[in-house]
Amino acid sequence: MNNPIFINVKICIVIPCYNEERRLRVEVFNSFISQYDIHFLFVDDGSLDNTKQVIQGIEKKYPEKVQTLILERNSGKAEAVRKGMLKATTNKYDFIGFFDSDLATPLNELEQMRLWLEDHDDFQMIMGIRIKRLGSKVDRKVSRHYLGRVFATFVSVILGLPTYDTQCGAKIISRDLVEAIIQKPFESKWFFDVELIMRIRKLKGASFALENIYEYPLFEWKEIGGSNIKLKHYFIAPFELIKIKLRS
Repeated sequence: MNNPIFINVKICIVIPCYNEERRLRVEVFNSFISQYDIHFLFVDDGSLDNTKQVIQGIEKKYPEKVQTLILERNSGKAEAVRKGMLKATTNKYDFIGFFDSDLATPLNELEQMRLWLEDHDDFQMIMGIRIKRLGSKVDRKVSRHYLGRVFATFVSVILGLPTYDTQCGAKIISRDLVEAIIQKPFESKWFFDVELIMRIRKLKGASFALENIYEYPLFEWKEIGGSNIKLKHYFIAPFELIKIKLRS
């Protein structure tokens, strides 16, 4: 086992899980947790399989770095993330974030995002974005890429901010900002990431968002099957985005 790498910025990452007994890459999480001083909070969102036992096994192995939150009923990713982040605010973390449980964004990107935050301590939020470019390993279906670009245009207009990719499941936010924006449940089931940014904009203003949120180009990202957001959801996206704008 490698010696742990300790860091100045204390981070907790929420991992929402639903029926992940066979999909959760336990050894990958164990290896990362053993090497880095980044904490995790796994949320079992009312799973019907043995996800609860799987994540509690990780917690038992690393009790100083891992917590679990067991929800009795399935409430959806947005609420699972929100409740996990709320629980994380009870500890003295500097930043709280969330990653998708399938690790479409690999954990080594988390370490790179952490390093970036340590070098840019004036920023309040960092969000991974998927840009397929020379030298990168971003693997995404063409259909989803182009639908995503159309969706991103709507999002940018609704937010009044030049966002490139709000839907990548890799975000880290300062604890103070988390406490200010997640007290009430999200209105949107599918696009809570957009609603999260809208809440920041409404609370702090557009200038704050422009100066304190950084879109971090991921070196590696791989599309994993089984996403809850289907192609049909992109067609109802304009209505969802308008609802977010009106109600956030």
